[in-house]
Amino acid sequence: MRFHRLILFFFLTSVFFISCVKDDFDFDKIKSPTWQPGVAVPLVGSSLTLENVISKTGNTQFGSFDGNNFCTLIYSKDLYSVGAEDFFQLPKLQNNKSIVIDPIISSQINNIGTITFNAEEYISIPANINATIDSIEFKGGQLEFTASSDFKHHIVMDVTIPGATKNGVAFNKIINLTYNGQVPVSKTISVSLAGYNFNLHKGSQIGKIQIKYKITATATGNPVSGSEVISMALEMDNMKFSRAFGYFGVNSIGSGLDTIPVELLKDGQSIGGFSVDDPKFILKLSNSFGIPTRVDVPSIKSLGGTGNSINLATSLPIPLSLPSPGMNQIGETLYTQYVLDKTNSNIVPFVENNPTHILYNVMIGTNPNGPTANFITDQSKISASLTMELPLNGSIKDFSMIDTVDFELKDEEMIESLLLRMSFKNGFPIEFGSKIYFIDANNSVVDSLLCDQPQLISSANVNSAGVVVSSVQKTTDVLVDRSFVNRIAKAKRIVYILNSSTANQGNSHVKIYGHYKMDVNIGAIAKLKVTP
Repeated sequence: MRFHRLILFFFLTSVFFISCVKDDFDFDKIKSPTWQPGVAVPLVGSSLTLENVISKTGNTQFGSFDGNNFCTLIYSKDLYSVGAEDFFQLPKLQNNKSIVIDPIISSQINNIGTITFNAEEYISIPANINATIDSIEFKGGQLEFTASSDFKHHIVMDVTIPGATKNGVAFNKIINLTYNGQVPVSKTISVSLAGYNFNLHKGSQIGKIQIKYKITATATGNPVSGSEVISMALEMDNMKFSRAFGYFGVNSIGSGLDTIPVELLKDGQSIGGFSVDDPKFILKLSNSFGIPTRVDVPSIKSLGGTGNSINLATSLPIPLSLPSPGMNQIGETLYTQYVLDKTNSNIVPFVENNPTHILYNVMIGTNPNGPTANFITDQSKISASLTMELPLNGSIKDFSMIDTVDFELKDEEMIESLLLRMSFKNGFPIEFGSKIYFIDANNSVVDSLLCDQPQLISSANVNSAGVVVSSVQKTTDVLVDRSFVNRIAKAKRIVYILNSSTANQGNSHVKIYGHYKMDVNIGAIAKLKVTP
């Protein structure tokens, strides 16, 4: 028989505020009683503390307790984060060079047998920002050389990049272009950039790759026209750096205007009003870029559910100080934070605006004071986050939760009557009321429960400081008769409405401690129709 789910539903409703997350409730976790005509059955007996409630959120960082077990709710959001590879990228490099052999020299090749000549070039490494790079350590990428010759003689090309070293050895590759009766003669070599360190201070042009070519031509007896060309194509692609040094210019890497949702209230929840005594915002900044950085936060606004906007007026310095690691701190992250409270901002009305969104503007710029030595690593990051701390010292008025669940009552013909007794010994300075509506397929209310009970659970007694001095016990009986069962058998859905306020209808400031608890005892007396 499954009619006992109706009784369990009453239990779920009466402690809905305790479960925090409806989806966590599982009917199967409550042992189903064996029903007999006219017997009393205990359904639930439990105690609940605030720590239980917080644990049900699945986020132990959502609340903290001090040495006196006073509770503070904590809500954190990332405002902005940029990594090194978001800030500094190396696009594909493509470069072509052609060498025309001096006709006087090339005409002598058949007489001399072998001629050797040198060439060099300087190539800039492209970047997505205006930067002067001194050196780059690569962790990935590909370097590809394609050499081509229409010289009807054998060519050996010795390619050296003096500033590119791996394990202390400079890059050097030999490309053989052996004439086989057809021109052009071409060959491609490909080398992984992983592990190479490119020092761009080699040679006479700072900030560029110096490439040296030593070309040796060996005669084959073929004629020389004097217009032969040897060409080289260089391509560097998918370049990934592990570290880069130089000057990364004056660049903006801020996010500009942005919005984050504040999920203090979920769908179906509303609040008539609340006040908090000492809320705090903690703006946390971190930086592992080796680049002097300027951070400006010109505005932070609270956007309430009614559209009302309140600007967070603060005494924050402009710009904010964000230290950057020096050359002796490569790989380290430096932190700084700014605390906003009621002494240096209008945070109280900002929070009491009951924000659904926070609008903010973060602007970050590099090298505000001009050229200096910079570095970044592939792990470098600049980030900003905002943590809101709400000490549970204040008041709440008319907090409302509305939810809907599917409903189906089976075996209803067996129920003659049911008396549900709910007893709460409440040690929290919060009072609760509940209403339950049964809705049919046409969205019409077929019946209701607890609508004549303005206060299902009474608040604990508090002193002038808002601290609980004694628990309050209240027992509520709900009688379900046969006619009620017949009506709700037509229902397809149930709408729950739970209202709560702090003590004295939300007019008293209270303090919430972790040791507060509520004892819940629910039992039922069922009268059933038994078929012999």
